[in-house]
Amino acid sequence: GGDLKIASAAGTSVTGVALAYLVNLEKVCGNVHIAQIDAPTLNGLQKLAFVGGSLDISQNSYYGTKDMFLTSLAGLGIKYVGGSIKIAQNYYLEDLGGFGPVTLGGNWAFDLHPGCHSVCEDAGMYVSMYVNCANLCNSDSSYKVTKNGVADTTGMYDAECAGNPYTTAPPTPQPTAQPTPQLTAQPQACKNCWNNIPGVCQQANKVCWNLLPSGECPTDTSPC
Repeated sequence: GGDLKIASAAGTSVTGVALAYLVNLEKVCGNVHIAQIDAPTLNGLQKLAFVGGSLDISQNSYYGTKDMFLTSLAGLGIKYVGGSIKIAQNYYLEDLGGFGPVTLGGNWAFDLHPGCHSVCEDAGMYVSMYVNCANLCNSDSSYKVTKNGVADTTGMYDAECAGNPYTTAPPTPQPTAQPTPQLTAQPQACKNCWNNIPGVCQQANKVCWNLLPSGECPTDTSPC
């Protein structure tokens, strides 16, 4: 499977409205990278339960105004990540509320920035604000919490993307084979007539003719 990158660019902004178009996405077999979006939450990714590769959520206080910086991971429904998880440079993200627990195959590392929004609130818009927040909140440890770790290697982390157990949707119904209709041979004439001459047996002289118009043999005769 391929990777998924959700990211804004100059002149193109990934907003909450754009994320809503992904509401039916349930799995990505490759990596997922969420960067520089213009939305405070990840609503729209509730059904995304399976990531076969790594998950990277970074620089989501970059485009837009401070009201559109990522403040919560609410709306992110991931339950399995086959690779690593990295959450960094999201300067308005104070905690992991709304995210997890996650079955993880690789390492994990995240930076949180409690109180950062208060010191760079009026630093300006767009990239200039991101740079100011980065300078202020990385240099002062009181505005930065870093944690990391290694996945529990005793777990089972090789779930197949095609049949992952974390998808909530019911399996796709398979078509049921229909029995092949059997053709019933139609009688072409009637027997029990005199000398087995085909046709309809006439009561008086035993002369045989063809089947009746209904396709049946008359009384006291049977299909040949």
